[in-house]
Amino acid sequence: MEIVKFPLKVRGRKPLSKKIRFEVLKRDMFKCRYCGKTAEETPLHVDHVIPVAGGGTNDIMNLVTACEPCNLGKKAIPLDDRTIASKARKQAEILHEQKEIIEMMAQWRAGLVDLAGQKADLLVKYWNDKMPGRSLVDSYRATVIKYLKKFRYEEVAEAMDTAASQYLEYGDDGKCTSESVEYALSKLPGILRTKRAIEEDPGLEALYYIRGIARKRCSNYFPEHDAMSLLKEAREADVPMDALKSIAIAATNWTRFAGEVRELINDQTESSEENQQQDECEAETPDEFNVHWSGVIGEDCWQAGEWNSEQIIKESSISEIKAAKLWICDTCGTKISKAEDALVLYDSEKDGSWWPLVVHTSGQPDCDHPAQSEVLAPLDKYLGADGMVEIASLIQCEDFSSNGVGEFFKRCFVPGYELARFHLKLAQHYDVIDCYLSTDCHWEWQIDRVLAWVGASGTPQPPPSGAPESRCKLIPKRDMAAFST
Repeated sequence: MEIVKFPLKVRGRKPLSKKIRFEVLKRDMFKCRYCGKTAEETPLHVDHVIPVAGGGTNDIMNLVTACEPCNLGKKAIPLDDRTIASKARKQAEILHEQKEIIEMMAQWRAGLVDLAGQKADLLVKYWNDKMPGRSLVDSYRATVIKYLKKFRYEEVAEAMDTAASQYLEYGDDGKCTSESVEYALSKLPGILRTKRAIEEDPGLEALYYIRGIARKRCSNYFPEHDAMSLLKEAREADVPMDALKSIAIAATNWTRFAGEVRELINDQTESSEENQQQDECEAETPDEFNVHWSGVIGEDCWQAGEWNSEQIIKESSISEIKAAKLWICDTCGTKISKAEDALVLYDSEKDGSWWPLVVHTSGQPDCDHPAQSEVLAPLDKYLGADGMVEIASLIQCEDFSSNGVGEFFKRCFVPGYELARFHLKLAQHYDVIDCYLSTDCHWEWQIDRVLAWVGASGTPQPPPSGAPESRCKLIPKRDMAAFST
């Protein structure tokens, strides 16, 4: 009978708790104590300096942070005594250094608290000196300390000066009245916030000054926060400070003050928008005037149309031009005298949308239709009441450019526009007309002014009642040499 011997079961090691592991990792600053690698570079283990197999314990002084390669490579091989002593000494030094740092931080924080208390004591004494015969209660020292957490010592002292000079009142006995002291102290937080806001935005000082004037004039109800918001809005709208100051001086109540400031903001906003529109018109240079249309029909064709329209205008009166049914061809720039002699093509712009073009039917020298264009219909189809409906159908077609269809509509139905359109941008540049609506929209009386400016005889119709007054001066029969192409 053969006897089989089974090995004795070896009792497993006691596992390390998560708390001990974390304390060891934290003590070693999450670095391997053998090679110095960090947790970002390699997995970290907690290693026994004296292996468990050699009698090592789970005492924190026998534990050290080790990276995975170092720990697995070392296995159960113990470090020599010199290494153990060196690591133990370093651990003791680190613990001692951390203890000293903690003690210094505690002393530093205690010093800060003590310094804040000393500053608070100085400020309390500073205030007490301003109100002879009275002194602050001890509990107010804590309030001053709260101020010092948000504001500098100099800011609090300066605010105390302001509060004392503006709100403290003295009786016949030379002592401050208790009511004025309470009121001055209640104003102190607002003064601190105001001075800090002015320091960050110096322009607010004038607004606070104006608000102060209005507050004194409006004895009953005056919401200071709403007033400051309104004044800030006025400043953003570039309302002059002198105008706001005048309103504040004349104010008798909040409703009147707020209403007049609001009216001033609206007027200034409307004026700014008008100036912006005018600047947009004046900002264009002669070389940029007709990029809009010359980019569609070609610069040479546009210049030919500009020259031919100028000659026709000079030889005609305003009434004749408006009564005539003539067009300028979009491929050769010459005159089309009758609608029967014109076709409407559609041609694609750079963005792929279609533009209606008016061209000669056929037989006109140097009038070649664009190769990529397609015929829509004779021009007659788009005139009269039915023509309006036809053009409206083009607007609903997504393939057509809304700008192109709008331009085609004006050419068909606005008297005088067909010839004047070549000169509108230049007329705006020379202040013959204003851009009240937009750079591409004009009233009939404005078109009359342009025709007269270019050289048409007759008197242009005046603006209708209620229309914005033009700031421009019309120079009849202007010398075209200054701007002809």
